[in-house]
Amino acid sequence: MIRQIAGNLLLCCLLLIFSPAAGWSAAAVTSLSEQDLLDFFGKEAAWPEPELSSAAQPSDDPKRDERGAQVGKVQSVQGAVLIIHEGGADSVRLDKSLPVPVFSGDTLITEKNSRVTLLMQDKSLLTLAAQSKLVLDKAIFKPETGRRDTRMQLLLGRLRAVVSKVTGEDNAFIIQTPTAAAGVRGTDFAVAVAPAPRQPASLLTILITGGGASTVELNAAAGGSVLVGPLSAAGVPADAPAFLPVALGQAARSILSGIAPELDTASDADAAAPWQEDFLRAEKDCSLVWAAKKARAAGVAPAEILAFAAKGGRTRILPCLKALSCSGIDKKRVLKAAETVGLSDKETLHALERVVTRCGPSARRY
Repeated sequence: MIRQIAGNLLLCCLLLIFSPAAGWSAAAVTSLSEQDLLDFFGKEAAWPEPELSSAAQPSDDPKRDERGAQVGKVQSVQGAVLIIHEGGADSVRLDKSLPVPVFSGDTLITEKNSRVTLLMQDKSLLTLAAQSKLVLDKAIFKPETGRRDTRMQLLLGRLRAVVSKVTGEDNAFIIQTPTAAAGVRGTDFAVAVAPAPRQPASLLTILITGGGASTVELNAAAGGSVLVGPLSAAGVPADAPAFLPVALGQAARSILSGIAPELDTASDADAAAPWQEDFLRAEKDCSLVWAAKKARAAGVAPAEILAFAAKGGRTRILPCLKALSCSGIDKKRVLKAAETVGLSDKETLHALERVVTRCGPSARRY
């Protein structure tokens, strides 16, 4: 009950922001549409342009005023993108002469209809969308020890990241915003920072995760944190705690792709490891029910398990539905997961009616 109330509060907060005529004190609402999120993450015209320092003058030399250690390189650029090196009075306007190195302390700014993709030294990929401003504080990576310490600030705009897996225990990948800090534990996610309607001095942070093992710890600047699992969203307004996550299902994928479609391939390849291999192995060695249980124990969302089963054809979905039910997931969550792969409630309930009352050895194969 507490989680449901907190989830509804997040929905209220998001919808108030999406409504141009609403403020923070508008009447409560209890539903969030996919179109609302698509609008929030996709309409760059509603975002104020980041202002360059008045002292910064465009330069054609990308190596001028280099400061700090190199942390990655520009992989692709579209439109007008600028880099301001730390301590330098000059800004670099990027062109098609790539790759261009980026350094600790660099500030990247994208203008209208523009975006830039960075390849970091740890093989993580970041795409900064139009009208956004990002500061690369530092990015230390020691492959021989598995140590990573990457920290950056998204001051305004939208960012999608596909973060590489690092095996070492000393592993930090943190994106700070004016209202929150996102500590990455998984892979694919997006962060958006924008002014609240009618409160231009008050910013809001919204975070959306992708599939696979994508998990982010969202810490509010005002205190408190929430863990955002796969295919979910959470938000942090100014001077307020984070709201508990809301599951979005396949809508999350659409939003991430809308921000940076060029990262979809990297995300799909990364999401394939290692739980899917474990799932297939557990199914072969024991049962589909056991495979579903192992995937759930690894933190994989029911919708993600069904999406993987759907790749094997529709005949795989119904047995997987039954396995999820037998693995201990309640009917409501199974219905929600089935909806993400195109099944109606009627089809799902019909399939679940065949599940034996007691899921024992006799229910191991469907």
